[in-house]
Amino acid sequence: MKKEVYRVRVALVILLLILAILPLFSYAAQVCGDGQCKGTETCSTCSADCGVCPPSDGGSGTTTTTTTTTGGGGPAPITVSIESPEDGETLKREILTILVKGYRGTNPETDMIVTAVSDLFGEVSLTNNFEQRGSGIYGTNVTIGKEIKKGNYVILVHGRRGSAVDEHQILVTLNPTITIETSIKNSYLKGERIFFEGEAKYFDSSLAKNASLEITPFAPGDYFFNISTTSDQNGRFTVSYPISFAEPEGNWDIKITASDKDGNEGSTILKTKVSTPEGVVFYTVNFLSPFKDAEFKRGSTVPITVEVKDEGRLLEKAAVEFKNPHGEFIHLIEVRPGTYSLEYHPPPYDPLGVWQISVQALKTVDGVTKAGGNRITVTVLPETPHLILLQPTTFDFFIGQQIAFKTKLEYTDGIAVEKARLIAKIDNETIIFSEDEPGLYQGTYLFSTKNVAATRSAYSPGEKVTTTSLEMYAEDIYGNSVSVPRKAITVKSISKPELLLRLFYYNIIARYWYLFVFGFLLLVLVTEPLWYKHHLKTSLRRTHEAEQRTLEIQKEIQRKYFKHHSISRDDYDKLILKYREQTVALREKNLRIQKKLSKKK
Repeated sequence: MKKEVYRVRVALVILLLILAILPLFSYAAQVCGDGQCKGTETCSTCSADCGVCPPSDGGSGTTTTTTTTTGGGGPAPITVSIESPEDGETLKREILTILVKGYRGTNPETDMIVTAVSDLFGEVSLTNNFEQRGSGIYGTNVTIGKEIKKGNYVILVHGRRGSAVDEHQILVTLNPTITIETSIKNSYLKGERIFFEGEAKYFDSSLAKNASLEITPFAPGDYFFNISTTSDQNGRFTVSYPISFAEPEGNWDIKITASDKDGNEGSTILKTKVSTPEGVVFYTVNFLSPFKDAEFKRGSTVPITVEVKDEGRLLEKAAVEFKNPHGEFIHLIEVRPGTYSLEYHPPPYDPLGVWQISVQALKTVDGVTKAGGNRITVTVLPETPHLILLQPTTFDFFIGQQIAFKTKLEYTDGIAVEKARLIAKIDNETIIFSEDEPGLYQGTYLFSTKNVAATRSAYSPGEKVTTTSLEMYAEDIYGNSVSVPRKAITVKSISKPELLLRLFYYNIIARYWYLFVFGFLLLVLVTEPLWYKHHLKTSLRRTHEAEQRTLEIQKEIQRKYFKHHSISRDDYDKLILKYREQTVALREKNLRIQKKLSKKK
């Protein structure tokens, strides 16, 4: 009984000691800087483990940080901070680099899942050490598309590592405006030029380099015209517009529009007044062709013929000019008294749609300038390009074969179609062609087992031959397009040894046959001392054997005639002559070979 009481007392003492020592272990475990936010550690008492405390609500309201952990004993919290773009920054449409710093405690964290979301670009994932910028720096490149409107946008970054998460958001402004700084005079006279000179700049006054500018004058009578130019590396542009006597008087509104490759754009409207110079008397200019509102296709001929009269009389030897869609004057030729003509071939770079054809006539007599003009509208329609497949010429292929496609793209009049987008499709795969020369495009395709898997069997399954289709489509820079009707092709599955043999033939022998021929001839010349003497001896032996056979045949002919009387005299003479000539020829050949052998000794 006493032993049992003793054991109980000892157990109670040990239990009390454990309870007394346990807090000491807990306290010892709470070491600031061990990478774990435990117990009573907080961001205020141990920022090394628990991270920097989030800012108070008294800030600008554009930054929000939320940290969630699992509680006591959990991992140190993480923080994410947007470094680029900056809060409140103004952007334009372009490729935007997003950079985020990620921390676990105060140390850079390399094992986080970081994403960014915004109406500017959608949702994207960021990678650590982006563009070798360092560990803990996450980033990606996004494109602010042309469809994104001007305004304010939130960029929200979300970071996660295990159960620890953090968010950071900023507010940015998108301003895709290009400002056009230019001016013109308040008034112009017909026959003068309007000079447009200025600069194209973005919202921050940086230069809009290589921006496209469209200048469109709008005049009374629904008259309009388009000219194009491009800003240089300094953002500057210079272009002029000649005012012909065929164009209307009055107030003109001139709209200038600028845009860059990223979709940033802007416009301005200039106003001026156009009038006729004093003392200029108008001629009458009548169009004989084309007819008003006539339609033409790009590549076809636009016949321009006008009749010029001065008070009802045909006017000879006048300077008659047509202004093309780019503002350039082209002279008309006087084909008969008072009648002037020109055949205009719209080149591929001329715009489509409605044209204003303006023709003016000028003549100075005794210091007095007379002028006149007229204009009509025509419509230029798209021209269908012609797509010609030059290679391949056959459409039976095998698995493992790489094919080079070569095509020619041209308009009806033979002008090469340059800078076109040309693609081909085999099964569900797209082949993109590149332009090697103006109008000549090339692409490659490798046939593989997926071509067999994706198509149906054409013959018996044992033959392993399948059919698929080839489709081709081309579109020029003006939107003119052409498609080639679907063409059936066959793809054969072959064994590996046969594949290697075919590839060697197609890729090596067929391409570089001339090198093989040259190498063979070179080998023959280099190794001649090794085989030529043996070849001569063999030829000499064979010639001697042939001579002996010929002599035996002659003996047999003689026996048939003299002994057996089985052939006639005429047959005998012909046969003997024939084989004696052969014997002479063989002996002469023997002599030639012996001479060559003697030279080799």
